Amino acid sequence: MKRYIKSAIYNITDEDYNTRWELAKSPDTSPEILTQLAEDYEPQISYKALCNPSTPPEVLKKFVDIAPNSYNYSGTKAELAMTNPSMPVEVLSNLDKYKHLWDVIAVNKNTPTKTLVRLIELADSMHDLQLLSHIAMNPNAPKQFLLRMINTDSRPNHCALAKNPKLSHTMQVKLARSDDRWVRENLASNPGVATDILQKLCSDADRTVRDYAELNLDARGLL
Repeated sequence: MKRYIKSAIYNITDEDYNTRWELAKSPDTSPEILTQLAEDYEPQISYKALCNPSTPPEVLKKFVDIAPNSYNYSGTKAELAMTNPSMPVEVLSNLDKYKHLWDVIAVNKNTPTKTLVRLIELADSMHDLQLLSHIAMNPNAPKQFLLRMINTDSRPNHCALAKNPKLSHTMQVKLARSDDRWVRENLASNPGVATDILQKLCSDADRTVRDYAELNLDARGLL
């Protein structure tokens, strides 16, 4: 059984800022406390709670269900809630209802492939290049779409692809040879990149790229 921090229900606002901050970011904080923290009067604490995967799905849904034209709507809170991995799939798949949140639905790692396929169709119909680049970051994006994106000369496309943790090795090799250091930086910090690619990036001409690659290898215990 999971052991929660502060599992008893009490008024969390009695705690000081630092205590509430630590509770808001800890995955071991109880759902009851995170429910309170999601409504915290300090925006940064509320934001942190909405990013916490232990925050109850019904609480996350509450924030995305507030109408965008409502006086109490917060675009930042709605976006953070929609990117939370605990957001229910049925919410992520309801593209008609959450049209204003397509960009963040695109990057949620739990968004189903069939929903991403529909988003690609919608983005293409509207020539929405930003939405397409967001979809390119998603590990559930269809392979044919990733191939399409990497075969363009678009810097934003390649920067986005370099963040995708499920790129094929062939795609990783191509991105590692990019002339754009931002592409190589994103690739070097990607937790899904192959070890041999990271080892090559450790010799990159750019210092930041080298640093990211070394940190990535160190996190794997390979440095």
